[in-house]
Amino acid sequence: MLHSLSEWLGRPVIAGDEPLGTVEDAVLDVLNWRLRYLVVDLNGRPALLIPGALSLPAGEQPLQLSVSREQIAGSPPLPETGLTDDYEAALANHYGWELEQIELETNIDEDGAQATDHLLRFEEIRGHTLRAADGRAGRLDDFVVGDENWALFYMVVGSTGLFEADRQVLLPPTWVEMIAEGEIAVELNKETIHKSRPYQPENLNDD
Repeated sequence: MLHSLSEWLGRPVIAGDEPLGTVEDAVLDVLNWRLRYLVVDLNGRPALLIPGALSLPAGEQPLQLSVSREQIAGSPPLPETGLTDDYEAALANHYGWELEQIELETNIDEDGAQATDHLLRFEEIRGHTLRAADGRAGRLDDFVVGDENWALFYMVVGSTGLFEADRQVLLPPTWVEMIAEGEIAVELNKETIHKSRPYQPENLNDD
């Protein structure tokens, strides 16, 4: 099933009937275009959880947690320098997740060090300008996520008045060339983007 990523933000997280916090952000793997983690605010303490650790019902229902409060309380704190393979392996070991559930894939930079610039916070790039081959083509509003393998199937691109008022279209993220300095560059022209499939949340899962 396909979901709007932004609809999960702000949703309460519960364990049984006990409230634990809210989803405040998501970590995206923009190398493989997958949802890597949801960032849950546990009363001021951020924690990373793989999407499979939460039930994700439609609408505004709370998200049910499949790990205990004690496990979250004892989870490795988020490093200030960013995520690394070692941290993600420690996180998986703590929760008993298989590394395949995270689909850990090391990205090595040209100096031979672990590179983490392919792991981006959703809230950091939401609102970025979409830059087509022939100029500004809109802004990133959202992502559409599949709940079988947590792939980011589409970017939801808002027109920002360039085309019809309040128009949003779906664009596969595989067209992205680069994300930098508040812009997302794509290998398409504005007309192609304009003619892309309209975003209609209520029809996302129609055949």
